[in-house]
Amino acid sequence: MTLLKRDVACLKAKQPGMSNEVQLSEDIDLIRKEIDDVKKIMLEFREVRHDSSKRQDDLILGSYHNDKNTRNKLNNSYKITNNSNEGIVEIHIDTPLTDVNKPSEGESTCKSSHSFAHTPLPVTLLQKQNNPISDTDTHYVPTYRDIANTIRTQLSKRKNDEGFTIVSKRRHVYRYRNERGTLQNANKLQAAESFAYFYLSRTKKHINENDIRDYIKEMKDECIDIEMLKQTRETHFNSFKITVLASKINNLLQKSFWPEGLVFRRYRNQRSIKGNTLVCNK
Repeated sequence: MTLLKRDVACLKAKQPGMSNEVQLSEDIDLIRKEIDDVKKIMLEFREVRHDSSKRQDDLILGSYHNDKNTRNKLNNSYKITNNSNEGIVEIHIDTPLTDVNKPSEGESTCKSSHSFAHTPLPVTLLQKQNNPISDTDTHYVPTYRDIANTIRTQLSKRKNDEGFTIVSKRRHVYRYRNERGTLQNANKLQAAESFAYFYLSRTKKHINENDIRDYIKEMKDECIDIEMLKQTRETHFNSFKITVLASKINNLLQKSFWPEGLVFRRYRNQRSIKGNTLVCNK
């Protein structure tokens, strides 16, 4: 009896836990069914959306093709002018050409849609309307590569057909060029020697103008003038401006003429800045 009572007590204790598990399993099944339903609804919505977008594209393409057909019909239609230039008769390409001047039974109805008359147009417009450009006409447009590869054999002559004056502005360089005489006859009229200027730098501080003049004489050459350049910033070396004859400047420009370590070149005169105003003491 005691064992039976214990088993009954255990069953009573387990009964609420089992009922909770059954309830959870039922809830899980319901949630799964709802998820499946949502998935089906989403698939149907995607299919409907795809069909609607496809219909919209078909409608747009259809309207585009219809417009293109109407444009082609308008381009293929041609116009015939009468001899008196009183009006213009427009005949569609579908109508027969043999019965243009001959009245027909449906002429009264066709005239309202295929022909009209109005005041005479200028000659230029009539010529353009008599010779329409069809869709089959192709015009070659040159590309950049074709233009770049073309070789010009002669200068292009610009024609002045419309009465305009084409102004070509050219920059005149060396308009008044100096010329030099070549006569070798020695007479009273002689040309003066031109001077050239030479720059020498990186000499030690104790070297002066006389030292450089003596060195040039030792090298069996001569100079006209030597000037020590004033330095804006104090350095540990001196720089000089040497004036020599223009015919002997090439001797001084040789590397073997000067000792190792000295810097030399042609002297560049500083040009004044345009618009620079000098300060004058009044």
